[in-house]
Amino acid sequence: MEGWAPYSDKSSAEKKLNAAKALIVRSMVFIEEVEASDLETTEFDVAEFSKRFDLANQAHEITTKALAEDNAQKESLMGRTTQLEKANAQRDGLLDKIGQLKEVAESLRSENLSLKANTEDALKAGGRQVLTEVKELYPNLDLSTIKVNYPSSKEAEDGADLPLDDGAEDSTDQPLADGA
Repeated sequence: MEGWAPYSDKSSAEKKLNAAKALIVRSMVFIEEVEASDLETTEFDVAEFSKRFDLANQAHEITTKALAEDNAQKESLMGRTTQLEKANAQRDGLLDKIGQLKEVAESLRSENLSLKANTEDALKAGGRQVLTEVKELYPNLDLSTIKVNYPSSKEAEDGADLPLDDGAEDSTDQPLADGA
């Protein structure tokens, strides 16, 4: 009988298990024959019995080793399966968090667009209000010569400030003269 070596595939393990089973069956048949015979009248071959008994022991050892290795491989596979399940659970958790972050980012983007639109509307409304108040205070003022520059969307996104000083003197403390 060849020496025991770890098997690398299932067919090799099955072959060794089948060979061990065959040895066990042959040994059991021999034992039954011995038990059924009349030992006083039948010649008993001790060498044959010993040989078959040794084969049965070898078969038992081979079967035990094969089962132990099979169990070790199953435990190893179970360990790998557990690791894969943990990794998959972590991946699923990360995917959930990424989805949540995408939702938050989309919500913030939507809020930003809404705030931007509201700010532009407020600036335009404020500008109209100022013009209305100027008309009320200075009815003779020609407002057609005044140009109002609103920041473009790009400038507003970049945080560009409107120019506060156009080179003219600050006249906030003095009323405008008619026709000026």
